[in-house]
Amino acid sequence: MPYVLQSQRDALVPVLEKVLEAAKVMSSGELNYAITKILLARLSNTKTPRYEDYNSIIGVLENVKLEMYRRKVAIYEQEKITENGDVY
Repeated sequence: MPYVLQSQRDALVPVLEKVLEAAKVMSSGELNYAITKILLARLSNTKTPRYEDYNSIIGVLENVKLEMYRRKVAIYEQEKITENGDVY
């Protein structure tokens, strides 16, 4: 989880407001596009991206995926097990 100081989060809110509102109705393809553009912008900070730059971005994506699973999907799955019975 990106444990960012509240003051840093507060500073990002005005910048992200339109994107966050748009994300509510984005298709999966549009969401993929938006995330890709953000990551490409991050890479544009360096003249010639190196392995370390790509590795950093992949790490961010992997951590976002794992945290989403841990905090949202696993809970949803547990509710469905309780509701429908376990397969195992």
